Amino acid sequence: MAYVPGTTLHTLVTTFGALPERQVVRYTQQLLQALAVCHRSGIIHRDLTSTNVLLTLHDRVVIIDFASARVLGGGNPQARVSNCTPLTPLWSAPEMYTTALYSCAVDIWSLGCVVLELLTGRLPSFTPTSQTATGAHEPLNTIYRLTSTDSTFVLPSTVTPDATRFLQSCFERNPSLRITAQQALLHPWIQSYTPPSHIC
Repeated sequence: MAYVPGTTLHTLVTTFGALPERQVVRYTQQLLQALAVCHRSGIIHRDLTSTNVLLTLHDRVVIIDFASARVLGGGNPQARVSNCTPLTPLWSAPEMYTTALYSCAVDIWSLGCVVLELLTGRLPSFTPTSQTATGAHEPLNTIYRLTSTDSTFVLPSTVTPDATRFLQSCFERNPSLRITAQQALLHPWIQSYTPPSHIC
């Protein structure tokens, strides 16, 4: 595996706090492009978090740590894989706790968690910042809220309507209705960013 110099998105957010939305759109677009390739190849990352995304010296994001990835039978992105213990509770989709099988859709939920963290500078939470109680981010609390309630992560009022709708599509509880990586690339929020053209 090639060595990629850079820092993780988690370190970036920890150091600088919430990122400008335009910057988040740029990184999200790049992540979706990578996920679309993985999912077309039948690969589920299963542990997509801000600590598993590197920001290179050229301002490109790279997904790392595929140690927990699973390959779907026949490379079919609609196929499902047998459930295994979720690795990072705050970024794990509800179905990873409640069903025997899950699909590439779990990566999209995790992507939404990463995007929310970048936009807010905080870990995904079910509780408004002003009401955050001790233990609000404890894994057991998160697992309970994901599996026993219809709670959704709180989105700050500073997030634009398009970004809110994008996150809502990532946090669709029914995995069969959750947006795919390919569909997400066509979402208005993602389409609002146009990569700069490079003149050689």
